[in-house]
Amino acid sequence: MGYIGLIILGLLLICIPVLLFFSVRWLWSKGRYGRMFLAASFLWVLWSIYDAVYPPQSFYTSELQRLVKVNLPSDAQFQYKTATYPDIHGDYSVCFIVRLSQTSWEQLKTSISSEPVHETKSDGCANMDKKLKPLSLMASQYTLTNRATREDAEILIELIPKENLAVISWYMW
Repeated sequence: MGYIGLIILGLLLICIPVLLFFSVRWLWSKGRYGRMFLAASFLWVLWSIYDAVYPPQSFYTSELQRLVKVNLPSDAQFQYKTATYPDIHGDYSVCFIVRLSQTSWEQLKTSISSEPVHETKSDGCANMDKKLKPLSLMASQYTLTNRATREDAEILIELIPKENLAVISWYMW
């Protein structure tokens, strides 16, 4: 970054807070409606931050569909979910556990049965969240990385038959 870039960055770092200060001050002076607008804006910013740090269930299902074209059954009951916030490069990790009906579990297994599989006794969520007690049940771990829409993704689905659980995790780098 040259001198001109540093000057522009410095001006932005000064101008944005100054503009924000005068905008808030101007809205505050507009009376009740200006203050209501400020309060609503503040609440919207807080909600956006909360939604980014703790994504809703729809995030997990839509990302699974987008990444590997696997639809999560509609009767899936989320048992656990966690995601890291993307870093400056967009890298993030996701892990969630869903309980399925027997037929939905079988349908999910059939839809991914052509993928590489191996037996495992651990789950990706316990590796990601040390507070979570690991599921020490035998699982079939399917690797869906080859069917991913991104080449920098590792997608794993672990199916636990006795519990009708699916442990789904992916890592982006």
